[in-house]
Amino acid sequence: MASDYGYAGTYTVCESFGPAELAAEISAGRPIHFKTEDDVVYGNHTMMVTGYRFYKAPTSITVRPNVVLQGIVSIPFLSVYDGHSSSERWYDLTSLGNMGENYVRAELQQFATLSLEESE
Repeated sequence: MASDYGYAGTYTVCESFGPAELAAEISAGRPIHFKTEDDVVYGNHTMMVTGYRFYKAPTSITVRPNVVLQGIVSIPFLSVYDGHSSSERWYDLTSLGNMGENYVRAELQQFATLSLEESE
């Protein structure tokens, strides 16, 4: 589609994409391509990420009667345009959270970036 509008670019699948990279791309005004496989809502689908929020909440785990571990649960949410709705949707991003391996929303969550240049 970009070439149809006179742009050339580089499409890069991000093998390792953390919260800092996500925030930097979005904060710089560059939307991110997001792909899911076997997602509980979207199945196999791609969408555009245009924003993010990181929610944190305290939690405690009782190991023994006198031993309690304190921690923080972090859940990143992505603002996405999914192609199904005319408005923004929020997606809970399990791959960057620390909810544990028992909470899996999708088999795969993958990011890609597109750097565009005007064609000559």
